[in-house]
Parts: sequence; structure tokens; C-alpha cells
Amino acid sequence: MKLFGNWKMAQSRQGAQSFAADASGYRPDPLVESLIFASCLQIPEMMERLKDWSFGAQDCSAELPGPYTGQVSAREISEFGVKDLLLGHSECRAAGQSEELLKRKLERAKEASLRLCYCVGESLQEREEGRLWDCLSRQLENLENCSAEFCIAYEPVWAIGTGKTASLERIAEVHLWIQAKFPKVPILYGGSVKPENSAEIMGLESVGGLLVGTASLKWESLEKILELASLEAQKRRQRAK
Repeated sequence: MKLFGNWKMAQSRQGAQSFAADASGYRPDPLVESLIFASCLQIPEMMERLKDWSFGAQDCSAELPGPYTGQVSAREISEFGVKDLLLGHSECRAAGQSEELLKRKLERAKEASLRLCYCVGESLQEREEGRLWDCLSRQLENLENCSAEFCIAYEPVWAIGTGKTASLERIAEVHLWIQAKFPKVPILYGGSVKPENSAEIMGLESVGGLLVGTASLKWESLEKILELASLEAQKRRQRAK
């Protein structure tokens, strides 16, 4: 079971320090791969404060190191001891990141030996117009020959930060469809995940974990989701015996 938090650009330094203080006594369950995608500025301090935790970067440049002011290369990310990278988030796509640009980012990430959490998901308009599968097929195309280690996060755009969550039937349907294309790849769900709905989502066999946004900013809410992830991981371990 994977439990990933995405702090986006919503976590202040004081908030990150408060999170670290509250979470300092927690020891991650070995059955749950827990990780937080934080701001690159916060990662070194968080890695020092929470040594048992893993932290990842939220994006990287599509370019090799060079004269690209304001960008952060995959190699720089790796040099700080970071092993994980979030790519393709809908907020990045909405800001202009095309499939071609993401393909180049994937190459840079592979060269830096970074593990990937690659996001896909349809907009409300695409969903209502019946273009869900075409949208996902287009977004997943870059992964078809990807040799880097990766997982996939399905995040319907209309559910991100809106308080709306896809129905369990829709989540299962999409996850099984993606799983058929990538049978050995964990598929996470993201989109207004919170303590109140995380248990039932993780209870779906096709869900390999969660990508949590707002609820990951405060330790109190993330701790509850981690506890539920541990319970689900234990259930799956028992069923596998």
C-alpha cells in the first residue's frame, strides 16, 4: 500500500516545521510506503527533521543542467538524496505542460534514476462528453516504453480540491482499465481524499494507494489516513497468505 502526500505550494515553512514536530514520534509502517512531495526548498530541512520519512519533488525541468534560470533539474533533485518525483499533475498540465514536454521530463528523470509517480485524469468536460478513455490513453502513452520505475496516480481533474470524490464504481472501473494496460504497476487514487473517505477507497482491490492533497498538510489528518492504510495493508497481507 502506498500513501503519498502532495503539499503543492500550500505549505509554509512554519507549517512544515509544525508538521515535522507533530509527526516526530511516528514510525512508518513497513507495509505502507509513505512519502510526501514537498517544495524543493523544504525538502532538505524535512529530511533532516523526519529521518524515517521519504520526501519527493513535485516537478523537474525537461532540460539538462544549463542556463535555465528558475528551473530545477532532475540531476539536482537526485543530488540532494531525493529518489522520487511527481510528474503530470493536472495543475501542471493546466499551466501548459504538454505530453511532449512531459515525455522529455520523463527522460530526464530516468537519467537521474528517479522513481516516478505519474498523474493522469480527465476534466469534467471530457468526462461528460464521453472522452474519458481517449484522454487517459493519450496521457498514458508516454509510459508505454518507460524504463524508469513508476506508479500511476489517477486523479479526475474535477475532483481535485473540490471536495467531490469519484464514486467507488468509477474509481474501480478506471483503475481496472489502467491495470489492464500496466498489470504490474501500482495505481493510486487522488482527488479530495480525506480521512472520511480513504478507507472505502483503499478497500477497492484495484487501488494500490492514495495521493493526498489538502489532507496531507496537517499531521492530524494525515495520521488518520496512515492508520487506515496500515489496517488495509494488514488485511491484504492476511488475504495473500
